[in-house]
Amino acid sequence: MTATGYYNEFSRNWFKLSGGSALINAANGGDANAQAILDGTADTTGLTYKNNDREYESYGLELNFAVDMGVHQLNIGGRAHEDEVDRLQPVDVYDQVDGKLVYASTNPISSGDNRVEDAEAISFWLTDNWQVTDALALNLFLRYEKVHSSEERYTDESRNTISSKKSNRSEELLPGVSFTYDLNDQWQVLAGVHRGFSPLGGGASEREDPETSINYEAGVRFNESSFFAEMIGFYSDFDNKTENCSVANPCSNGDTSGSFTTGEAVIQGIELTAGNRFQAGDFTIPVDLAYTYTKAEISEDEGALGFEKGDRLADIPKNTFSLRAGLETPMGWNNYMVAKYTDRLCSNIGCDNGSRLGRTDSLFVVDLISRYSVNPDTVVYAKVDNVFDRDEIVSRLPDGARPNKPRTASVGIEYAF
Repeated sequence: MTATGYYNEFSRNWFKLSGGSALINAANGGDANAQAILDGTADTTGLTYKNNDREYESYGLELNFAVDMGVHQLNIGGRAHEDEVDRLQPVDVYDQVDGKLVYASTNPISSGDNRVEDAEAISFWLTDNWQVTDALALNLFLRYEKVHSSEERYTDESRNTISSKKSNRSEELLPGVSFTYDLNDQWQVLAGVHRGFSPLGGGASEREDPETSINYEAGVRFNESSFFAEMIGFYSDFDNKTENCSVANPCSNGDTSGSFTTGEAVIQGIELTAGNRFQAGDFTIPVDLAYTYTKAEISEDEGALGFEKGDRLADIPKNTFSLRAGLETPMGWNNYMVAKYTDRLCSNIGCDNGSRLGRTDSLFVVDLISRYSVNPDTVVYAKVDNVFDRDEIVSRLPDGARPNKPRTASVGIEYAF
């Protein structure tokens, strides 16, 4: 029996320009004054900066009983969990004079910036890892989830008056089954099907349903000596695909809090991985490859939302690829190169039907890492990220285009004791 209790508390505040997207859109449209305001070269009044002041708390208790029954390895357990986020976010108003911000006033706190969201969740599970034969392993899963979330918004800083209240309840039974079968010492086949579930955020109303899906996968593996290869196909059929909205990652409808339900969708594709360790005298050359193709689309027309069957989902690249190669030496000096490619992303659903400002650029970067073991306890290392200093747009939310990390070098030391 394993029992785990946990408690987390976190608070932070940071400031951002509210309404910055309007200036960015105007500048993208050729408005010279909007561009000058962003550059700090034009005087203006009424720039609003929000205090994104939030406090987070989460706690819970988890119990699990592991039962060894020979060919059956059972796990029976449950978890009770609660969490809360408290926002009290006044907006300060500044004027821009001679390239500097001058404080003007503080606006009254609106209900959207004066709210508390909380959730209570309980789950139970039963799993059975069943070694049916020497070649066949069967994994059976059953999970129960119940989640209640709520949100209260207030009109005054002392929180004596509630302006609005929302709540949402969801209850799901989530079965699953998978297996692996060894054809021989080198080849293995595998497959599985599971029901998926993702609850909505605290801003959801009672009428909204959580995200649910049926997820399938099947594949084959090969392993001989130092060589490994795997190919897995996957297909996820969503009844009710949702996006979780935040200031850092707004939803496709522009919301920065709560959840946005986008309807039925399918995410499908294939994953390929392969790796080997080559010997060159006393040197070892590890090489690992990984590639994923993903097709993620709306699967049924959603006229009320303006989505059509075939519209691409947000934030899912069609192609990703990575290559890792190294040179490991007998004297403890190991060097690695990692090349990574990520296809362009949609910033919102259906970006291929709009302008290029609705999607990012594709990105290919190469990183180099060198590590040297001074002794069994101490390692020194040097790392260069983005060696060729590629500069691409990797996000357009929130508030316009954002680049990837530039060429960055770091050195460090690791000591184990």
